[in-house]
Amino acid sequence: MRSAPLLAVLLAASSLAGCAGGAATGVQARVERDRQLMTVGQGRSPYGLFLAGEAALAAGRAEEAAALFARASAGSPDNGVIRGRALAAALTAGDMDRAARLAAQLEPTDATASTLGRLARAVDALADDRAREAYALLSSGGSEPPHGLAAEILKPWAAAASGDLAAALAPPPVPAAPLSVSPGQSAAPARASVGQLAETLNQGGRLILLERAGRFGEADALVMALNPVEASPNQVIRAGAYLERRRRRPEAVALYQRALDRNPGERALLGALARAQGGRPAPAAPSLKAGAAEAMLIPAQAFAGGRQFETALAYARMALHLDPQFDQARVLVGDLAAASGDVDGARRAYLALKPASDLYPGARSRLALLLNDNGRKAEALNLIREAAAAAPEDGSVLTAYSALLAENGREGEAADVFDRALASERGRGDWRLWWLRGSARQRAGRWPEAERDLQEALRLAPNEPEILNSLGYSWIDRGERLQEAMAMVQKAAALRPRSGAIVDSLGWAHYRLGQFAAAVEALERAVELEPGDPTINDHLGDAYWRAGRRTEAQFQWTRALSLEPEPKLRAEVQAKLASPAGPDVARPSAQAAQP
Repeated sequence: MRSAPLLAVLLAASSLAGCAGGAATGVQARVERDRQLMTVGQGRSPYGLFLAGEAALAAGRAEEAAALFARASAGSPDNGVIRGRALAAALTAGDMDRAARLAAQLEPTDATASTLGRLARAVDALADDRAREAYALLSSGGSEPPHGLAAEILKPWAAAASGDLAAALAPPPVPAAPLSVSPGQSAAPARASVGQLAETLNQGGRLILLERAGRFGEADALVMALNPVEASPNQVIRAGAYLERRRRRPEAVALYQRALDRNPGERALLGALARAQGGRPAPAAPSLKAGAAEAMLIPAQAFAGGRQFETALAYARMALHLDPQFDQARVLVGDLAAASGDVDGARRAYLALKPASDLYPGARSRLALLLNDNGRKAEALNLIREAAAAAPEDGSVLTAYSALLAENGREGEAADVFDRALASERGRGDWRLWWLRGSARQRAGRWPEAERDLQEALRLAPNEPEILNSLGYSWIDRGERLQEAMAMVQKAAALRPRSGAIVDSLGWAHYRLGQFAAAVEALERAVELEPGDPTINDHLGDAYWRAGRRTEAQFQWTRALSLEPEPKLRAEVQAKLASPAGPDVARPSAQAAQP
């Protein structure tokens, strides 16, 4: 059994974590991408440059890809496909000057590239205080997916910046008929227009625009309709800040407190609450550019959640072009760069945050975890140690610090930091802390305490595959509560069927129950999913032995030794290979472990 990379796990509950599942691309994956980059034809022809650009994007090298695509486009100026890819790569790399030039040259034949180009030109114009030009660009085309919605979200900000608040706040037209009807569906129920959807997504921005227009009754209605338990921290902070500016501090305090019930320890919410309770001046209303940047982050996060990392990164870069001080967009850039295997790009994004930022500790934690997952363990520990010293009470930093200590075999130190993290406000309802401390205590040989922690984690998050797998596998490996543990790992496998670690736990449960044919089937699948894991290969060898397939068992154990197992596992495998008793040399008989 092996857990997910730390960065992916610790991002699991983050509002920016649409890409968490792939955020910790390891050294082996990056080496393979580099090999692909080196073997792709990089000749001087436009086609060769195009292929090299695609390989660079796949390797997470957005800046290199942008340069290659630009050269390919210059060599083949009439090729719309190359020019469209050059535009996308320039946006991904954050090169807005190049993106705007390429966008101006696009032909309208490719609707997707043309809409993206129009959006990029509008963002550049709005950032450069050419608001009328931006509004004209956003109003000149259709609303074709996938970029038409973003254009509609941005349009009110361009209208407001050009001085037309009435247009910015005008409701979108209601369509006379559905925008689209799937085969076999009735056309009876009318669907919302793209403009109506954009208005719904941009409610926080509408609040800012209503305040600017002095339409306080409508602004109050939006705030009253906000459910702080369901809304994002950003939405709550925007609404609370509005109430503070309207000299309604008690209402703002109540709003922040209700949101903190769901997000205990959320740094930005705690800061807003302290400001309101302390009577400090209310924050100024955000500028129109800052509001437009926040609006652009909405589709960026949606694309990230759909694992469309390239498009999400392009949108996050456009948000930063509108507001270079927008730390939330910068963190998303770091997350997306990490998800694409661009460790250096992620490092630059995370390090750009200043210590005064609410997101600074979390960014440092992400960077330390990313470096650790990519083999740079000493650098990661130094970084997280500095962050913990700078923010000794911050739950996110303590969580990352304790996790890294435990991962690097320093369970005693990790336990102390976990205790501090769980004592913090953030730790009260955070399953990850209980899961990580339980895992650390288990590695330290403190099973009763570890079991209690894992059970508390499961109580907090009963459908989390990592917890189901950790606790279930632990019981299975100890020969305890096997039927209950089997049900847990079956549930985990149903939730995450392509996790080699979880499928391994399922196979090991069958093995412990003496169901050796089923164990072989599951463990063969686990090895296919994670062929480089020595524990899974060892487990398959044991299952082969019990199934009477002795030659295959010895081959599998030999393979496990070739995968650099930890010293304890290495000694167990060597003993099995040297003895005719097979698995009984290293661990009790599966039959003896049955309930």
